[in-house]
Order: sequence, then C-alpha cells, then structure tokens
Amino acid sequence: SAGPAVLLCDTLGSDRMNLHLAYRHLALQLAWAGFPVLRIDYAGTGDSAGGPRDPGRLGAWLRSLGCGADHLRSVSGASELVVFGALFGASLGAALASQRADVTGLVAWGGYARGREFVRELRAVERLSGANPKGRRPASWQDGDLESLGFLFTAETVRSLEAFDLAQLGRGGLRRVCLLPWDEHERDRGLGEAAEAWGVEVERHPSAPSSGSASLERQAV
Repeated sequence: SAGPAVLLCDTLGSDRMNLHLAYRHLALQLAWAGFPVLRIDYAGTGDSAGGPRDPGRLGAWLRSLGCGADHLRSVSGASELVVFGALFGASLGAALASQRADVTGLVAWGGYARGREFVRELRAVERLSGANPKGRRPASWQDGDLESLGFLFTAETVRSLEAFDLAQLGRGGLRRVCLLPWDEHERDRGLGEAAEAWGVEVERHPSAPSSGSASLERQAV
C-alpha cells in the first residue's frame, strides 16, 4: 500500500478482553483493504513477558507501542502511521503520537484525555460487579492496589494512570484526529479538546460503532 500503516493500540483490563473480537475484525478488514496492520500485547499483558507487578507499567506500555511502530514501519516501508485505539487504548495512542513525528493520524473510540477518569471507571466497575463480596485479597496485596474484574493495577500503576493528562503533552506529528463516541450516551471525555488545543484537525462522528459479535459477523460476510 502507498498509504499509511495502521497500529492498533489495545485498551486495558476487562475492556481488552471484551473488545478482542472487534480489534481482530478491524485488523482483518484493514489488511484486506491493503493496509499494513499490527496488533501487539503490551509488556506484562497477553502473551508478552512480564506481569502487572513489574514497575513502570505505563512507560512500558508506551515503549511497547513505540517498538511496534518501529517494526511496522520497517517491515511495511510506510513513511507514516495512523493509530487506532478504544477507551484507554486511544489515550495511549495519543500519547504515542505526542512522542513521534511519523504518527500523523489518530482514530479514537471513546478515548480519555485524563487517566483519572479511566481509574474512576475501573473502581466503579469493581464496586458494582459483586465479584468479591467478602473482599478477600491475596497475600501479595498492597495498599493502593486496584483489582477490576480480575485485572490487577498496582498502587504505582494507579498513581501513574491518575497523573496521565493529554493536556500536558504535545501533538508530535499528529495532523488529524477522528473521534468515535463510545455509545449513544457518550459524554465528551476531553480527548477532542486536547487535540484542538494542540492545533490538530478534529473530526467528530455522531454515531457509535458496534462491537457486538453479531454485527461484526454481518459486516464480515
């Protein structure tokens, strides 16, 4: 393809599992359309080495994306990259773009401008799930740790996520952002405002895509 290559930036925790099929379907559709595409597992997630108690998780996730971007450009020969991310994956994609001149486009599906909003939703999901009514914790549990639907975020990781703010970052080489609302009740999570403050062209779509398996199967056929 003479166009850009596409790096898919996964989200975190249970959202990652819920959206696995959507990411896989998107990767296949883009590849069939002729775009070089890469999906990766961040350090300490999925099939990648490490674990949630390793230090510096936020930095490690961004380095994972940086290595993926370098590899994707190397094998595809593309001079520019577009990144796609859902939820906090969109936030990580925007942070990656702020560090690089070759990431010129971002497609953000329900992204957060501030990590503290993501952490607040993790806590809300854990409280409402009822998965651990007696509050049992493993021996390795530390004050400040957060477990949301079986996914651990250590106290250090929670602090780094809560300090994450796209308004403190720059645009890098980013020229255009396409915003997709998470659902029909989507509130503005500020990513678009952050991009506009960088002087980036922002396109807002009025309707949300569907990640349901039935919808994806209909699109596939």
